[in-house]
Amino acid sequence: MKIIHVAGFSNSGKTTFIQELIPALAMHGKVGVMKHLGHHLYTTGESEIQKDTSRFFDAHAHFVAGIDAEKTVITTPCNSLAGITSLYSDAGVEYTIIEGFKTLPCQKIWLGTREQAEEIGIAPYCLLWNPTVDTVVQNLDAFDTWNPALFDGYVTNNSIDKNK
Repeated sequence: MKIIHVAGFSNSGKTTFIQELIPALAMHGKVGVMKHLGHHLYTTGESEIQKDTSRFFDAHAHFVAGIDAEKTVITTPCNSLAGITSLYSDAGVEYTIIEGFKTLPCQKIWLGTREQAEEIGIAPYCLLWNPTVDTVVQNLDAFDTWNPALFDGYVTNNSIDKNK
């Protein structure tokens, strides 16, 4: 599974770029996306679902799914990149796009200036700077291949990535 890490400061176009990248990658295999929520906690806005989900997690469920007529939302108490990328790998995902987590120590697409990346100390990890979708697809082999140790030691908390 290839890890396609897309990083940049707020409003740099990460989500729009990923939305354009997904169909191009999907022509080559199954695509999964992970988004850093930063200091924003995910909520469903439906207190009954939140209450039930918490009760199931307290009872040691590893996953809880909510299914309606339009979608399924799956939640897990796991909030580590290592754990979730393992889940994606087990599900047969071939390309995992990670949005945010700027300081993640892996090859990345940087949407922004070289100076910005140098300022936060990640320039050596920047494989592509403001690329086109076609450029990303042409360079898929250059991105990191996931392995269980790739994100060992990386802590996903707000102090790591303040400027999502």
